[in-house]
Amino acid sequence: MTRLQNKSLQMSVEQEDKIISISPPTLPPDQSPLWSSLQLLYEAAGWWDQHDSVERLKRLVGSSRQYLLYLHHQRVIGMGRAIGDLGSDAYIQ
Repeated sequence: MTRLQNKSLQMSVEQEDKIISISPPTLPPDQSPLWSSLQLLYEAAGWWDQHDSVERLKRLVGSSRQYLLYLHHQRVIGMGRAIGDLGSDAYIQ
């Protein structure tokens, strides 16, 4: 187990866990299994409806200042993103 520390953030990460940071405009390739895994996370959280698409999900990730994925055994089990005005204001969602 690895312990990460950052000012006010403490997190334990198991060996089989991984944190991926996506910094738009660089996104994972279209064929990446991350997209379907992220869709499953959104569905489980109730954030996905019949009108949503992976393309919309890519736009959401791409419009974030920073996007983090938490993977456990190569499956997305958590996410977080920073949204901002590219100037002075941002918040964590």
